[in-house]
Amino acid sequence: MFGTLLRDTIVEAGINADALVMDEHIPTTLAFVKTFPNGDRDFSFYRNPGADMMLTEEELPVETIRNARIFHFGTLSMTHEGVRKATVKAVQLAKEGGALISFDPNLRPPLWESMEDAKAQIAWGLSQCDILKIADNELLFMTGEADFYKGAAILQKQYPNIKVLNVTAGADGSYSFYGGGEPVFVPACSLGGVIETTGVGDTFCASVLNFVLENGIVDLTMKDRENMLKFANTAAYIVTTRKGAIRSMPERSEVEQLMTQTSHPVSGAEVAINPAKSRKHFVSAGRPARKSTTSAEISSFRAINPSSSFGRKSCNFSKATAKEMSASSSATRQNSGPDERRSLSSRTPTARNIYRI
Repeated sequence: MFGTLLRDTIVEAGINADALVMDEHIPTTLAFVKTFPNGDRDFSFYRNPGADMMLTEEELPVETIRNARIFHFGTLSMTHEGVRKATVKAVQLAKEGGALISFDPNLRPPLWESMEDAKAQIAWGLSQCDILKIADNELLFMTGEADFYKGAAILQKQYPNIKVLNVTAGADGSYSFYGGGEPVFVPACSLGGVIETTGVGDTFCASVLNFVLENGIVDLTMKDRENMLKFANTAAYIVTTRKGAIRSMPERSEVEQLMTQTSHPVSGAEVAINPAKSRKHFVSAGRPARKSTTSAEISSFRAINPSSSFGRKSCNFSKATAKEMSASSSATRQNSGPDERRSLSSRTPTARNIYRI
């Protein structure tokens, strides 16, 4: 039933779900998200098996992937052997078609049998991507460095394939590292009114991918990267002021309007972060207090196709089951990879609807 709700929700949001494949036997993975008073979050997953785990190589929409301009994936589709093989095959197909590869580790420890395996699969993703969105805790996990500049330098040296490396630092803001250029830091919006942080990291990542679709990744200036981070930070902030995930995504015009009311100066490696103002709100960090939320999560990886206005069409595939759904819309979430079917959903990405679902 959860897959049916999720399918209806994405269609309502303007996502083409024609290629969604419903699984009649394996249920949708459920994620229970508890937010503590200090803003930290805890996850509990009902999986093993979950429909998202059951995606196979044979179910991949080959031509859709080959025609993509950007292919985005994370490690939620790499926790088990079958879907891992499908992920590897999909990345290969995307590269054959000339797509840029985007990767977000999206580390969720409860989904892994061992953290060694998680680290190995994240390392594989790092070795494949052109664009990386990595959270502060994931950077520490992979490099042992709490210093963002040192950690980013380690990844850039070890994985020279990464062209755009963005680090999200919760309520402090975000950083962009680009080749040998000077790092750029843009502080997060600090306007208050935070309700919850579901979908914030996904919104940030989606906004960056839209920027890449419109501007490419060649010869980016510091100003280009400042604008990229400013838009992504602002879109992510708006999501924190609303309940839910998919329906909380802002329109582009809302983001641009708020950007005119705030100032985000570009800074280099010497920028100092004020810990007193820290309000962690990205995928990796803590969240503001709220009641526990049941989340039916969908998707594994995403391909973004050539045509559309704000960005291009994007496609996600995962696996879900077809059963009726009676959960409230606020229980819906877009982070890990389960909908009730292995799916390929094509969509027109805006700040509102390009995110991992």
